[in-house]
Amino acid sequence: MLEMAYGMDRSTTDIDIEKLMERLVADTRQLLTEHRVLLVALATKLSDAGELDAHQVAEIAVAHGVSATVRPEGYLLVHPYAATLDRPRP
Repeated sequence: MLEMAYGMDRSTTDIDIEKLMERLVADTRQLLTEHRVLLVALATKLSDAGELDAHQVAEIAVAHGVSATVRPEGYLLVHPYAATLDRPRP
C-alpha cells in the first residue's frame, strides 16, 4: 500500500521524461553493481572508524581501481567571472 501512496500515473507524464528517468535508473543500478566491492569497502571502513575524510575515501577508491583525487574547496572558482558579479549594473 505504501508504494502506491507515492506512485505516479505514468500515463499523464511526458514520455521523454519517463524514458530519461528509466535510463537514469538503469545507469545508476549499473554503476552501483560495478562498484559494489568499493561501496562495501567504504561502508565497512566507515562503520569501523565512525567517519572518513576525503583523503581516506580517495585512498580506498584508488585501491579499488577508481581514480579519485582530493582538491581544495573552491578550486573551480573562476575569479574573473566572480569579479563581474560584483560590478554594478548599468
